[in-house]
Amino acid sequence: PGPVIFTMVDKDLRHRLQERCEELGIPAVPVLDPIIRSFSSYLGLHAKGIPGLQHAMDDTYFRRVEAVDFAMRFDDGKHMESGLRDADVILVGVSRTSKTPTSIFLARRGIKCANIPLVPGVPIDEEKLSYENPLYIGLMTSPKRLVQIRRNRLNANAEDHKLIEANAYLDEEKIEEEVRNARKLFS
Repeated sequence: PGPVIFTMVDKDLRHRLQERCEELGIPAVPVLDPIIRSFSSYLGLHAKGIPGLQHAMDDTYFRRVEAVDFAMRFDDGKHMESGLRDADVILVGVSRTSKTPTSIFLARRGIKCANIPLVPGVPIDEEKLSYENPLYIGLMTSPKRLVQIRRNRLNANAEDHKLIEANAYLDEEKIEEEVRNARKLFS
């Protein structure tokens, strides 16, 4: 017989298992205990000792699922004609400022988030930027960082590197203008 390695959090089950293992002379190792103690100490909270809490299908769970669906439906300016005003947060920014990852991050916490891309030459309906309830957040980064991120993105997806170099998407002057226009809008 080998050791018993367990992750039970229910106190009664743990106690029964440990007692029986002791009777049989088998080591019983609660592998999550050091991690839970560390987190409890760090966060100043005590573990509840209730199994499956991370999988609970309660109101919070369904709110998170609804928020993720919302974020996907309103990703990158899609479906802006209906329902956008129901967002808790609307992210606005030029291409490659992490609007989608931020939307998903917020959605996984139950926050209904939409994102609107700022695309050169494509006007945004002012109404979409003036709803009363959502919190609007403008995402920014430096032009140099945008060039780097965009270049990496295109390099990963392109076969013809000559086309990449001629791409207006990477033109530093145009990117600086995009960032300036975004800052003006945010102001």
